[in-house]
Amino acid sequence: HSRFYQCITVGLEDSDGNVVSLYGRRIKGDKGAKHQFPQGKISGIFHSKIFQVAREIILTEGVVDGMSVWYMGFPNVSCVFSATNVPQLLIEQLLRYQTTRVYLALDNDAAGEAACERLRAKLSSLGTGLQIARIHLPAGIKDANELLVKYGREQGGQVFGKLLAQAISSLA
Repeated sequence: HSRFYQCITVGLEDSDGNVVSLYGRRIKGDKGAKHQFPQGKISGIFHSKIFQVAREIILTEGVVDGMSVWYMGFPNVSCVFSATNVPQLLIEQLLRYQTTRVYLALDNDAAGEAACERLRAKLSSLGTGLQIARIHLPAGIKDANELLVKYGREQGGQVFGKLLAQAISSLA
């Protein structure tokens, strides 16, 4: 049996958009971990080519949350894979393509808040003048995917857009 059995799989890309690895999200059954990567070091990032065209990037905590944000109408999204794992390639892409703003849409829990603080410190230490803002999800909503599931694409997108506008205004 494959480690990706009963998983939705998504390609993870190198800096040029070539698929170099996979992410799997278990959708059925209780066998195995919910999040799957090939054995060994995680390589690649979600939606790497967006850094080439967008100067403002939304970062979520996981791939499914990133796909949910994209589906709700915000394609300028990538992810950090977990509250404790920031891929070095993601940092390199932010620098390489001179990203000006990062919006942190990590999980609405203690681990997500702690991850936001660590990520904010890491990104601030780069010395690039990168603006960083937190997108605060509504109370009772754990992550972007839960927002999408609860409200649907259109209304979820409207809610997320308002939250993004609040994050932007916090930078002023």
